[in-house]
Amino acid sequence: MKETGIVGDCLLARKMQSDPVVDAGTDQTFQLGTPVTINATYTDADNTENHSARIDWGDGIVEDVPVTMTGPGAGEVTGEHTYVNAENYTVEICVTDLYGAVGCDTLTIEVNAFPSTSILDDFNRANGGIGSAWSGNTAGYNIASNQLSVDYNGTNNNVIYWTNEPFGANQEAYVTFTQVDPAGDEQILLLKSQSNITWGEGVLQVVYDALNNRAQVVTWDWPQGWVQHGADIPVTFANGDTLGARAFADGTVEVYKNGTLLATRDITSWPHYADGGYIGLWFIDADNAALDDFGGGTVPNMEVVELSTLDDFNRASGAIGGNWSGASNKYSLASNQLQAGSTTYGNEIYWNPTAFDVDQEVHFTFTQLHTSATAQGLVLKAQSIDSSSQNSSVQVVYVASLNVAQVWTYTPAQGLVQRGQNIPVTFANGDHLSVRAYADGMVEVYKNGILFGRRDITAWPYYANGGYIGVGFVGASGAKVDDFGGGTLTSGMQSLLAGGGESSLAAASSESIEADPWNVEFSSAGQFWQGVPLGTNQTASLTVTNTQTNLRPKPESNGVWGEGTVQVLYDVPNQSIQVWEYDTVKGWQQVGKDISSKFTTGDVFTARVLPDGTLELSRNGKLLAKRKVGQ
Repeated sequence: MKETGIVGDCLLARKMQSDPVVDAGTDQTFQLGTPVTINATYTDADNTENHSARIDWGDGIVEDVPVTMTGPGAGEVTGEHTYVNAENYTVEICVTDLYGAVGCDTLTIEVNAFPSTSILDDFNRANGGIGSAWSGNTAGYNIASNQLSVDYNGTNNNVIYWTNEPFGANQEAYVTFTQVDPAGDEQILLLKSQSNITWGEGVLQVVYDALNNRAQVVTWDWPQGWVQHGADIPVTFANGDTLGARAFADGTVEVYKNGTLLATRDITSWPHYADGGYIGLWFIDADNAALDDFGGGTVPNMEVVELSTLDDFNRASGAIGGNWSGASNKYSLASNQLQAGSTTYGNEIYWNPTAFDVDQEVHFTFTQLHTSATAQGLVLKAQSIDSSSQNSSVQVVYVASLNVAQVWTYTPAQGLVQRGQNIPVTFANGDHLSVRAYADGMVEVYKNGILFGRRDITAWPYYANGGYIGVGFVGASGAKVDDFGGGTLTSGMQSLLAGGGESSLAAASSESIEADPWNVEFSSAGQFWQGVPLGTNQTASLTVTNTQTNLRPKPESNGVWGEGTVQVLYDVPNQSIQVWEYDTVKGWQQVGKDISSKFTTGDVFTARVLPDGTLELSRNGKLLAKRKVGQ
């Protein structure tokens, strides 16, 4: 518009400037790691051609972005950004015109951390059978119009498994409904199936019941039978929605809708909660359902840190050397690798320079697997280095023909005893097998640093002993391995299981804090903030001294705050631990998700920040979790 007036003999006209009007668009949801694209528009009554734009992405990043004219006083603003954390961001788009007038608008970007794995099957292929990547009752499904169609009604065995490989103990699965069967009360995602043939060996279900608009978390194992864990989860899925779930080694199951967490459930009463396994689908009386984009796998960034190599075998071919005892004549060095000869049961070899303590680890790399061998594996807690077959020990073997690992123990009195069921896992040349055995009788099996299963060996009389580590092959002539290592585990190299899967845990309390900030006592059934300096390798411990207080007092602290520290929050009422850092732009930011942990009198919690920025959290010497801090 214009404002007019007369000054002396002159008629003046002055243009009244208008601010650009910006439309940021609708709120959007993205998965973590996916580029976010902004397509905003603006109009400007001034009709100027020169406009500039800036986007504040809400995570501390502000950048100038291109402007495209679409007409007189109108244009588009575009920008692209990738977020590194999963949370909700307020994004502001501002447009400035030639006269300096500014118009802004905002939208919300929701960034979800689920899923963190890729799509395994998009079903984009010719109509017909579902293909060899699936096992189970595949006849109950087919490909139709690039979707998975459920075609088998009236059976409760319409179960299929993604058969290519089992996944680790921290795993996820998801699928998109292109057509929900409104009458189907069992439209199911499977996780941690102990077989890709039958559910009878143990399986975890996340069930969507469209009839009653609810989800449920259910497990099967013999002799427990079918067990629902926790209450129903109220939810309604529509066509286009994605059902997802994560199952962690600590027994936590998370249920998702479109990447948003709906609820968590505890399945630690299920024997396989700490195991890996297969993922899949099971649709019962739901033949009107159609699905797309099935995905899942091992949740990343949950790898164990292994002990160093003891023998890299980089020496002349021939005898394996004086550091090995036992059936050393059954093995040889070939091309800088350890090669098995004609071996039978009892033909183990032991690393003889030292016996290791009660918490120990052993590992090697497969360089040439024998596909039909009876056993290719590792030995722990051997009670001697005797070459006879009467040596009591723990043996963890890979059976390539079955794609499973097995945990065995031996004593002359008990003989060979398999402990627990087979552990689904597939190794290939170049993969790393590692095993940990603890004083509490738990044995953990890892592939490439990823936990795949735990087994209890407390029925073996030497489970709480230390001993020697070694290698044991049966019927594997010509098989080769490399980089044998292991030793005694320290308190900073314990199980990755958040909460350790411990069953007897209680709430804690106290009131005193000692003067030493690195060794404090806590007897208050509330919250404790433990500050730990970054980059100093300082260990801070917290001892629980009382569990009788029923009050909820104010939070306490060890008095270590300020720049250069990370805060560990022990939240007794919520039975969890959180890690927090202060960001000068965003304020207090939680690092990672909550760590489930209960508290009981006498517990000692420790926190230490390593020079590489890894925070290690332990309970009674067992590693609970790790977080990257100071980034």
